[in-house]
Amino acid sequence: MHLRAASGRANVTGRVAMTRRSGCKDASFPRSTEHRAGIPPTSAMPSSTQEYPMKKLLTRALLLVTLLAPVAAFAQTAVTANPNHQKMLLGSTWYETANKRLVYDFWRTVFEAGQVQYAPMYMDKNYIQHNPNVANGRDAFIAFLTAFVKPTPVQPRVQLPLVAITADGDLVTLVSVRTLPNPNKPGTTYTTTWFDMFRIEKGLIKEHWDPDTIAGRASTGGQ
Repeated sequence: MHLRAASGRANVTGRVAMTRRSGCKDASFPRSTEHRAGIPPTSAMPSSTQEYPMKKLLTRALLLVTLLAPVAAFAQTAVTANPNHQKMLLGSTWYETANKRLVYDFWRTVFEAGQVQYAPMYMDKNYIQHNPNVANGRDAFIAFLTAFVKPTPVQPRVQLPLVAITADGDLVTLVSVRTLPNPNKPGTTYTTTWFDMFRIEKGLIKEHWDPDTIAGRASTGGQ
């Protein structure tokens, strides 16, 4: 429709230009039937008459959006894990690749396997914690972890369902799938996304961020 309209405007412009140059009236343009029949032009009609169809349309559209909003909120595409860990571990520079590997190995060795004796290999002693459930310091992290995780054999791959591993200079972020109970449909679950971001300093993990809350401690088990 846009192409036809553009073509029509071009033809009209051309005819008007030719008429002006020749000094002739353009007989191909009949006068408006509104003026010939004594009908007032549309612009002269009451504004309420013109606006009513638009108001009616907007009202219907708003009602439709309101009715569909609860459905759209749960019509999500499920979050899924990326099985290719080796590809995710590649950074754009050797420095970012090394930082990714440091965080990855820390996660599978210390956090997942609970082998806290290896924590000094990965974590700075003055580790800064932004999770509200855990105090600052490597020792505080170890105390927190041992209360929840029993030592198990270290696995060759991180067991967390990873979506991505990103690196930006000294920052590394693990993005993962999080499955939670659906409060609106008892007995079912839904997926969302979780992240753990770490800052690396002098080859050790110095700082940590995640979206955990105090109320969510039981379900999230922040680091």
